[in-house]
Amino acid sequence: MATIGSEHLVFNDFLRASGAFFLVAIGGILIGIIGAAATGLTTRVTKEIAHSQPLICLLFPYLAYLIAELGHYSGILSIVVCGLFMKPYVRRNMSEDAAITVKYFLKTIASQIINIFSESYMGRMFIAVTVVSCFVYRFIGTYLFSAICNKFRVEKIGLVEQFIMAYGGLRGAICYGLVMTLDKDSIPAKDMFVSTTVVIIVITVFAQGSTIRPLVHFLQVKKKDNHVPTARDDMMAGVEGIAGIHGQYFWRRRLSQFDREFIRPLMTEKMSSRGDELVEKYNRVKSTSSQARLIQSLNLINNDSNDSPSNQQP
Repeated sequence: MATIGSEHLVFNDFLRASGAFFLVAIGGILIGIIGAAATGLTTRVTKEIAHSQPLICLLFPYLAYLIAELGHYSGILSIVVCGLFMKPYVRRNMSEDAAITVKYFLKTIASQIINIFSESYMGRMFIAVTVVSCFVYRFIGTYLFSAICNKFRVEKIGLVEQFIMAYGGLRGAICYGLVMTLDKDSIPAKDMFVSTTVVIIVITVFAQGSTIRPLVHFLQVKKKDNHVPTARDDMMAGVEGIAGIHGQYFWRRRLSQFDREFIRPLMTEKMSSRGDELVEKYNRVKSTSSQARLIQSLNLINNDSNDSPSNQQP
């Protein structure tokens, strides 16, 4: 492996390194967008061949990742961007059976992480030190930056919220993608790095991820209500358009209009009107409200049955 001393570095070397960083990121994003477009177009023309759609949805993002890696761009960014951009269009082209197949196939793949862990386990001391360091420095960083932010915030970040922020961090997914790109000939300790990354993923996703919800309830952390898009958002976008105000709804309306008029007719087989979208949004909000009322009614029934005299001891 060739090395270069710091005394031989010049200012142009730093400029090239900075330019290469942005080039790698932008290249990965562009490849991801192209992969998303290819996935949408392919699922559209294969509407009648439903059994091939799950294969297309799984292979094309991975193909975007491989192309980015072959071109020495960011494969992680390419596959993430591809998934984000293809979701709104691919789902409209896929049949219900194809969507269910993709859903459960991904769940099956996710459950195999334990097998990957068992096949690449080495360097126990290094793994233990790395896991402990992640926890310690995560808490130190969270409390330190929260203290700095609290000096400028009107509503302070409490100690309980800081603890949840530090405990709830899921780390390792991007690191795993990066560590797999290492050259084993240049870095003989690659297997140890891979093992360490897999252990961190297992601990943070399974151990911390499965305990964060009951921990939030136990500590009574204030939770933010999920924002459900309503007709008010569309009404405010129309008001801003009439008044000529460039507010938060202006650019949203512009992007939605561009997507509806140019991109969606090209990428999807079934084109829906604006009225159909509003009806679908209304039905989704109505379904969510009905489920919440049903759960509340069931809880009241259970409480009444538990408090009834027949269930009380004489």
